[in-house]
Amino acid sequence: MKNKYLVGLITVFVSIIVCITVLNLVNSSSKKNYYFDRTFVENNFFKFSKTISKLNYKSDFLFNINSDNLLVEKEFLNNANSTNFYKLYLSDLNFEKKNRKDIDLPMSADIKLCIKNVVFYVQKFKLYNYNLISKNREEIKLKNFKIVSLFPLKGSETKFISFGELLKDGVYYAGFFIIDTKSSTVNSLKILEETKESKVISSSLQYSGSFSSNTDNGFLVYCCNKYSKIYFFSAQTGVYKKVLTTKEDVPLPQILQNNKGDSFYARGTTRNTNMGMFLKDGNVFVFSARSPLDNRILVDIYSSDSFKYEKSIKFFYKNFDSKSIEMIVLNGNKIIIGFSTDYAVFNFL
Repeated sequence: MKNKYLVGLITVFVSIIVCITVLNLVNSSSKKNYYFDRTFVENNFFKFSKTISKLNYKSDFLFNINSDNLLVEKEFLNNANSTNFYKLYLSDLNFEKKNRKDIDLPMSADIKLCIKNVVFYVQKFKLYNYNLISKNREEIKLKNFKIVSLFPLKGSETKFISFGELLKDGVYYAGFFIIDTKSSTVNSLKILEETKESKVISSSLQYSGSFSSNTDNGFLVYCCNKYSKIYFFSAQTGVYKKVLTTKEDVPLPQILQNNKGDSFYARGTTRNTNMGMFLKDGNVFVFSARSPLDNRILVDIYSSDSFKYEKSIKFFYKNFDSKSIEMIVLNGNKIIIGFSTDYAVFNFL
């Protein structure tokens, strides 16, 4: 009798485990890639114009640096005495005025932005600027603020929109802020998280992305590349306007920490999403990495008013897919897409 009762109990327990496993498999398999059924239409939006080599075509170790009105590449040369030496290659958006600058920065410095003759870099979440002409550098003191990235507001030389973390009244606020490098002030725009302990490293990984002014109607945007969010701000004032959640709806990745205190992405929770965007003629064009298509650039198109998904296009360029995109710049009716080997220039139709 006891054996029958035990067998029955085990059978029920096993059945529950099997049901849970099957449900998890079904849910994870249906959602694990975060793809969606796209409506593909013919590409009648922009047409390939030309390919332009990297500014230093001889090097395989070039990295794009964000800028508002320039194309900037960074080449690492060597390090000595706690200093890194680089060459910066600069060009206007027509690839006509080209220049090269030598620069030396502290080893832990991370270049975030290049505007005219000034480079802004972050070291241990503190902001510095470096003048390419005078070679002078200085710390921009921002009290209780840890900075991750920044981008200039339109028409201002001292005000920037920034992603970072502000300590205020014992609470750490992560999100978007306006910083003024002249007055050293920090003002909140859009808070994404509030914590009792600093989580700036986790936040910088989860909300990884970049600022750009790739719009034709006064927006400045922050495009997350591992989370299906694109945040819109006023290009002149920085005031937060709205957020677009792209159709794949990829959640924030999980961040783990080892015994040494190093933070890193958890396997199985991190996916590339939006590799860049531009906004033109009432549409938001998002270059998405969430697609099973190989060797095709994929663009999802949303309404700029309602943010409703409308359609998608795909096109071929040198066997690249959207995951290969390093930067996108809108220049009038031209779209410049940067890859590891070259730039592809397209005309907007």
